[in-house]
Amino acid sequence: MRYYNIEEINYFLKVNKKKLVLDNESRYRGELFELANEIIKKGDIKIILIGGPSCAGKTTTCRLLHEILVKKGLRVLDVSLDDFFKNRVDTPLLPNGNKDYDSLRAINLDQMRKCFTKLFTEGKAGFPQYDFITGVNSDDVYNLEYDEKTVIIFEGLHTLNPELIAELGTDKVYKVYASALSGFNYMEHVVDPRNLRLVRRMIRDVTRRGHSPIETFKSWVDVCDAEDKYITPFRPNVDYSVDTTHSFEMALYKKEMLCLVRQYPEILDYIGFLIPPFERTLTLSKEKLPKTSLMWEFLDMPEKYKKQPKEVFRSK
Repeated sequence: MRYYNIEEINYFLKVNKKKLVLDNESRYRGELFELANEIIKKGDIKIILIGGPSCAGKTTTCRLLHEILVKKGLRVLDVSLDDFFKNRVDTPLLPNGNKDYDSLRAINLDQMRKCFTKLFTEGKAGFPQYDFITGVNSDDVYNLEYDEKTVIIFEGLHTLNPELIAELGTDKVYKVYASALSGFNYMEHVVDPRNLRLVRRMIRDVTRRGHSPIETFKSWVDVCDAEDKYITPFRPNVDYSVDTTHSFEMALYKKEMLCLVRQYPEILDYIGFLIPPFERTLTLSKEKLPKTSLMWEFLDMPEKYKKQPKEVFRSK
């Protein structure tokens, strides 16, 4: 596991912020180009399985990989595992009576198997869509067509699980783990990759979902438990891992995190250990980010970027 030293990052921020940002963006995209080349080299891949934990950066990873593969001559389809959720009323329960949304039992494997089997055998199939507001899974909402020049990017919590893979109707799969794999340190203070994702999630939840950082923190234990049960055990068997950590992230999130602490001072009781590294890092304005950066998954985008064509920010 790699750790970026905050004092070293401060030095690069002082020397040339723009270069630091662009170097990181290039490093991340370089991994995706290498991944695309590995997939093409295999030659017979039908499904690219992309898994990773909460706030790992999977959405941007899938989108950019899609674009790279298309430029290399492949036809690419995007499928989300979320669309195979069972109807909310049929979701299994945990021992405490809560809905068990994070286990494989919440997925309609029979529906998924039928969709992929038909797609591969007949070249065309209807796929479902899950409505998170109504909690209803609707069949045949959209059609997909498959041929030998097509590859499917299939993203979701359980896509690396052998039990799920066995239901896909093909063994021609390529397994990718995408997440923050590097952390930060300053003297005795450490922000490991999991806590970096917690920071990402707190900032995202306030701006995108209206959740306080305290709500996010209190749910984080369950999120991590699900990760340890349903993702981590299968990491050793993946074909490729993508590190979504950018070395300037602490500087980028500094303003947002200190604002959260001022607005919700009680959060210090939970994440006080994370604040000293933020206090020691220099600040990087989000205005320095390119409009295609993965970081926009977690930050509120400036108006000048929101006015760009919608397809620039398209995600599954």
